[in-house]
Amino acid sequence: MVIGMRLPAFEDDSVRICSLPWSRIRFAPDLRDFDVLIVNHLEPLPPDLDGSAFRKSLNRAVPLGVLGAAGEIVILGDARGFIRVNEGKMLLLDWIGLDFEWETGTGDTLRLLPHELTVRFHEYLERVKNWSYSQTSVSLSSVARQQWHEALVGPLGADGAVRITPRLVPIATTRFGHGIASAIRLEVVQSSAGMDSIIGMSGWLVLLPSNDQAPDDAVTMLLEQVYGVRLLVSEPAWASALIAPAQPPLDAELASLRKRRDELNSEVSHVEEQRREVRSVLSVLYSIGPQLESGVRALLTALGAQIELPSEPNKEDGWASIATSTGALNAVLEIKGTQGNQFGESGIRQLSDWVTRGIKLKQARYKGIFIGNHAIDRPPNERPDPYSASWRTSAALHEFAAITTAQLLEAHQRILDGVLSRDDFWQSVFATNGVYRLP
Repeated sequence: MVIGMRLPAFEDDSVRICSLPWSRIRFAPDLRDFDVLIVNHLEPLPPDLDGSAFRKSLNRAVPLGVLGAAGEIVILGDARGFIRVNEGKMLLLDWIGLDFEWETGTGDTLRLLPHELTVRFHEYLERVKNWSYSQTSVSLSSVARQQWHEALVGPLGADGAVRITPRLVPIATTRFGHGIASAIRLEVVQSSAGMDSIIGMSGWLVLLPSNDQAPDDAVTMLLEQVYGVRLLVSEPAWASALIAPAQPPLDAELASLRKRRDELNSEVSHVEEQRREVRSVLSVLYSIGPQLESGVRALLTALGAQIELPSEPNKEDGWASIATSTGALNAVLEIKGTQGNQFGESGIRQLSDWVTRGIKLKQARYKGIFIGNHAIDRPPNERPDPYSASWRTSAALHEFAAITTAQLLEAHQRILDGVLSRDDFWQSVFATNGVYRLP
């Protein structure tokens, strides 16, 4: 759960991402039900924030429920301030149940300390360029101590052999050793024969300062780098320099319309939407998974193919039918995306299965076409050869055509420019047994 920001909804078989902006804090669900809670203080709270709803949603039971179940709470940004509640005010971190000591001071020197959390949050911490405060200590009040004892051990008895102790772990410090980024967990310490041993512990409470990213970018990076959740892939920086087919005339028209924006706002919005639709085709160069499959099918449709979607999950990625001057051409598709430099031969084995499946389902032998997108962290002109020698041999022996998404885009551009016909393009694809080359 991300509090203080709205993110795109995301859910798969293993994880669900929820978010709630501060303006809707009164609608917060029971936050104890989440394994990870990220609280955004990277930007000032809205001046009209409902303090009573804040206190009701973020209360002392939340850290007991999340951290007590070995979950994790991450506080992003400066949360040292107060929030108004009715006629009074309360500390922004009052709901945590810990007393924090801070030291005000500015600087730009950051020392990363060796710790597992430093490794996990390394990408975020590397982008912290300066700081204006540091944490010096943390303590546990008597009331909170009793609550934590009940959460981690059980009812507090007369025997003082078991106690709850907050452990402060700086993960990035000033040169004086004060915590710029730190983590805290509550440890159950048992004393016996003059020796202390840890017999239980809570999850981590992590406090991170702001870095040089916009708040939504910072949270998105944490979700991906720390928690392994990659939201819908947005266009990377290198793709913004590429020109999509049919984009230049729209760019020119858009520039003209912007000069008359006051009178033509509705027309500008219309052309901007057209431009987004045109540029969406570039997603085939940097996406993987379902996003890539959907983008490739849309591009094949633009190239004149009729696409039949797969009827069952985890099977072929679609059936293509193309009308040409010599008759109909039919193909079954395997679409693969990878961050690696080369495609694995599992794609060929799967495509072989789909060809066999076509014989059974459609009583015809469909041409196997493998469409791949590799090395997605680089522009197309910097990508290596995606096919190993054995891959090329196997594709040729199976009489499959292998084509990259970059080649599909280039073919689309050539067709739009009038230097290649759709008919010639598809005839050359179906004549290929192995790795495809544009005519």
